[in-house]
Amino acid sequence: ASTSVSVSALTRNFSAALDLASDVALHPTFPKDETERQRASRLASLTDQRANPTMVATNVMNAALFGKLSKAEQEAL
Repeated sequence: ASTSVSVSALTRNFSAALDLASDVALHPTFPKDETERQRASRLASLTDQRANPTMVATNVMNAALFGKLSKAEQEAL
């Protein structure tokens, strides 16, 4: 797993944008309601993939070409 933080700003706002990006990277928060919302959204996406023959075939093909399926991909099948 990896995490990244990026920022795009006008030159005149760069210092403030960099301060904000560094604060996000150094002091992350994970509000329970937002974390649960993201989890539910991801689970719904995986459920949708399971019902989509094209996505199932793509996942199987990728596993055959590039290696093992992730746990989430295995569960989606």
